[in-house]
Amino acid sequence: RNFYMLGGNYLASFTTQEGEQVAFEGSIFFESGQFLNDAVADGGALSGRSEFFIGEEEQLENARITMQVAHMEEILFQQFRSFDLNQDADGNPFVEYSIAPNNILDEGAVGIFAGYQITEKEIVVDELMN
Repeated sequence: RNFYMLGGNYLASFTTQEGEQVAFEGSIFFESGQFLNDAVADGGALSGRSEFFIGEEEQLENARITMQVAHMEEILFQQFRSFDLNQDADGNPFVEYSIAPNNILDEGAVGIFAGYQITEKEIVVDELMN
């Protein structure tokens, strides 16, 4: 099985009525859909869904979206998933918190040792609209 985490960011600019160039950027969040594995897909395509707004099409200049897919070891996937679940449960008295994994076996040590690889794809919004 392979484990993935989705993310991304956007960068765009626009010119105000006064002629000032204003740039803005932000992150793209996939909520719980950011965590994917191919256990069920069996070689098929994986996908995630996110909704975000970066401005009106006619006002944007140099808009770029960078999508990121992190391919990671299972223990790192479990670490991020545990952190995400615990954040969602914060303050809820009816939820049991997820215990984060640990693969550092030294006495008294807690943490994980794992690897990942990030693949990025930049999308130029102007090219999508034409």
